[in-house]
Amino acid sequence: MFSRVFYYIFVAFSLIELFERSSFPLPLGTYVYAIFIYFWLIQIFIYISKNYKYISFNYNGNKIIACNVVCSLIMIIRGLSHSDNYWQYKDVLLNSGPSLFFFLAIYLSTEIHFCAKCLSYIIKYYLLASVLLINDARLANTGRIMCNTLPLLGYFMNKYKWYIIIFTLYSLTLTWDARGWVLRALFGLVLGLYYIFVQQKIQRLSKKIMNIVFSVLLIAPLVFSYLGYKGIFNVFDIQSYMDNSSMSEDDLVDTRSFLYILVQEKLEASKSVVGGVGLAVSYWDDFNAESNVNELRKIGRTSTESGLLNVYFWGGIIGAFLYSMIYWMAAYYGIFRSKNNFCKLIGLFIIFRWVISFVDEPNGWVCSNIMLYFFMGICLNKKIRNLDDEFMQRYLKIE
Repeated sequence: MFSRVFYYIFVAFSLIELFERSSFPLPLGTYVYAIFIYFWLIQIFIYISKNYKYISFNYNGNKIIACNVVCSLIMIIRGLSHSDNYWQYKDVLLNSGPSLFFFLAIYLSTEIHFCAKCLSYIIKYYLLASVLLINDARLANTGRIMCNTLPLLGYFMNKYKWYIIIFTLYSLTLTWDARGWVLRALFGLVLGLYYIFVQQKIQRLSKKIMNIVFSVLLIAPLVFSYLGYKGIFNVFDIQSYMDNSSMSEDDLVDTRSFLYILVQEKLEASKSVVGGVGLAVSYWDDFNAESNVNELRKIGRTSTESGLLNVYFWGGIIGAFLYSMIYWMAAYYGIFRSKNNFCKLIGLFIIFRWVISFVDEPNGWVCSNIMLYFFMGICLNKKIRNLDDEFMQRYLKIE
């Protein structure tokens, strides 16, 4: 029952996203979206309450997930407390607020067939529809929904492997400047192709390799963040450290440093580095300076393209830590506590997605986030981690 309901809601989300980026945008898309999001939230809370015993016994990380729920509620309540106009209430209640709870899709991994149905729909119908309807410049937005399938190429039937590979390569040729998508796609393809051509011959992923990759992806962003904050080295501003580069300026231009600076200045000015400022607060006051709506000109910009930076702004160090802990836990259990390569590959990709969240992964990407957190749930689900690869192969055998 619930599997079918969540599947239909997911399809509705994907179609709304598809038409919003096509030449045939839906009228009142924001409000239609909000209705489906709140319906999804109601269903997920009902689902969790009905399956509480199973969830509490079979999932790791329940306490951290509960802390994230509390932290999200606090960010929303704080946002409502200082909202005084339509645009701020809209941001809290229709945009940023509901997106804070997408991580609850972790518990949908209990409905294991939900993922197979969604993947079947995406591969069979959604990818083709997006190629036909979406402007080429925005095609990477479709890829973000299915990018979690890239490390799992070896588990699909041959024709679907080629569907995914062809779409990915086609998208890369058109959207090379969408660097977040390019990085996800290349890393995912490397994992998927490694499994097909190397891993299946040696049967087990090398623990040494996994330890190195996990450690580097966990530590490097924290080190670079510290170096950037201290002004020692800015990893976003690579252009400043390169001479006579063969790459174009568009490929190297820094589009993130100033966002971090603005957010940090706002947090320090309001003495909210530890706890954040809550939702509906502007960090970029003159972002809407030329808007025809007077209230918008006063509000400015309240969120960024970076999922992690958003949570850091809204919830401070505490919020950013709890947000990151979900990624870290899912990756750790998937890589080091699973008996199948399926979870190990997903775990490696999840810790990479955390790295990407420093520059991308906006909270409002509904379908992409639902799929990402669902795969995290697979890694946190004790029963699934104990399944063998043959079962997972059958599970993803999309006819």
